[in-house]
Amino acid sequence: MSVREPPPPRIDRRQWAELFTPPGESGSRWAVFDPSGAFLGHVAMPEALEVTEIGTDYVLGIHRDKLDVERVRLYPIQRPEAAT
Repeated sequence: MSVREPPPPRIDRRQWAELFTPPGESGSRWAVFDPSGAFLGHVAMPEALEVTEIGTDYVLGIHRDKLDVERVRLYPIQRPEAAT
């Protein structure tokens, strides 16, 4: 995602910010914040995934393989268990 593109649509009120990926690294990392701005954590995205929608428990996107063939991919968001 370039700086000029709008963020992908979100179903919930959390804010997602894609972090800079240094040249030579694959995939992407996103920082997630609650509606009040409190940091919730990082989410790692697979390589070659263009995120198109973020839901409460999923990320939807378009994956391009080495031949540039596009496929729709749906990934569950796995949250860490709360400490007891």
